[in-house]
Amino acid sequence: MLSKGVEVFHANAKLAPEGVFRYRLYLGDRSRAVEPTLRLSGGRNVADVKLGRGLTFSLPEVADKSDSSLKLIATPAGDGFNWRAEVKSPGGALGARRLGDLRLECLVDAQSNLNNLQDGKVECVPAAAKEASCLDDMRNCAKYAPAAVGTALWDMLKGASQLKVDRDPYEARQYSYLFISDRPLFSISLQQGGRALVLPTEWLYGLPQQRSPFFHWPYPKQYLYSLPLSDASWSNDALVVFEYMDPV
Repeated sequence: MLSKGVEVFHANAKLAPEGVFRYRLYLGDRSRAVEPTLRLSGGRNVADVKLGRGLTFSLPEVADKSDSSLKLIATPAGDGFNWRAEVKSPGGALGARRLGDLRLECLVDAQSNLNNLQDGKVECVPAAAKEASCLDDMRNCAKYAPAAVGTALWDMLKGASQLKVDRDPYEARQYSYLFISDRPLFSISLQQGGRALVLPTEWLYGLPQQRSPFFHWPYPKQYLYSLPLSDASWSNDALVVFEYMDPV
């Protein structure tokens, strides 16, 4: 899974052309009294994994990263650990992240099965414009149909497409990807050029995923947030700006 994540990062590098990729270990509500140690082990491969600032790490060079027996072992062991991809472009503003970096983090997680996500149900990037069968997708057909389509058929398709209401990109989704912030969050805004938007509270604290009052995330919910990653009106260079509960 971890080596697959590296492949996904390089395959989608256009989202963050200057991004630096690492993995990050989150301890959840575990005590940091004892710092964890990591070791990559399997077959003939045994290598210590150095944890950097913020508990980030990269995979060490081993003989065969494709070896299915390779496992990353954390000591002390426990259920409170959480692995995430981390992509950071240089020169970022304090208290802000680049949206393309976060889209790429989501893709790495979903496509490498790092946290058992269902790839295809998590929207990490805007959907690419594509040709569609008129029977399968009336709206796309009406939008992208060639000029050769007759006027009568064109009008019919436009009328049929109006029956289908577009989803609000800021409405909480059933499968919104959950990010983990460094500090407890108060609010999040998207900013680009002269445009700014404060996201609704529904995008904070794991609310898009929470279906039961008895549901409990293994990580403190005040650190959790989601983003409208599929909203194409915000480019990869848009900034995600965080306002935290505690002062700096």
